[in-house]
Amino acid sequence: MAAVEKKLIIPISIIFVINLFLRLPLLNASFERDEGVYSYIAQQMTKGLVPYKDAIDLKPPGIFVIYWIAFFLFGQNILSIHFMLMLFVFAGAVFLFLLGRKLWNDNVGIAAATTYCLLSACMKFLGNAANTEFFMNTAVIGGMLCLARAVKKNTFGLLFLSGISMGLAFIIKQPAGLIIVFTACIIGIDAYRKKAGAGTALKKLGIFAFGSIVPLGITVPIFALFGAIREYIYWAYQFSIRYSSLTTPEIGLVRILYIFKSTAL
Repeated sequence: MAAVEKKLIIPISIIFVINLFLRLPLLNASFERDEGVYSYIAQQMTKGLVPYKDAIDLKPPGIFVIYWIAFFLFGQNILSIHFMLMLFVFAGAVFLFLLGRKLWNDNVGIAAATTYCLLSACMKFLGNAANTEFFMNTAVIGGMLCLARAVKKNTFGLLFLSGISMGLAFIIKQPAGLIIVFTACIIGIDAYRKKAGAGTALKKLGIFAFGSIVPLGITVPIFALFGAIREYIYWAYQFSIRYSSLTTPEIGLVRILYIFKSTAL
């Protein structure tokens, strides 16, 4: 075990240096539009005000909590938010390295982690801004890492942790819900390939599903306690679904192709 841990020191150190090199120049970058909204709501939280009731946005509460923690730990300034972003990107890159190492080898893991650090700092992806995608990515990759280990070791505890991590991603950004469905499909396919019985497959899916709803299940009573449950559900989920439905599949496809094209260039 000690030999394995020593073997991880060098690649993780390389990832740390790369992320530090890319992120240090961006620490004092001006706030982007969405960062300003998240910061304002987080500041209101420090005053005892409640998101969706006293200050409205369409994102789930996870991003406001992350900003609030950054303000609490490092002070209410731009540097604290971007430093928190740097920590999350580093964590996501390490998770990605471990996932690549688990599925293939060290070289694949390092390549994936390095590419993630580079692309996450790319200005075409608003790499200077602490937006929800980066924080969601860390939770999703962490969930995938737990899933990969759970599948190999057939461990229900890791499956539950995978669900919790995916659930945390969902309360940071709603599209993670689709990733939860995708992950459930992976669990089902794995059970089928291993010729596990229906009971075992349902048990695994149930454990993962329960873990994935735990974070959301915690937020609901909290907002109910503050008398903002209706506002929370409406603005974070109901209105967001209506808003996103304004974009047709055709427009969505065009935007995706544009992103890939602009990135390649």
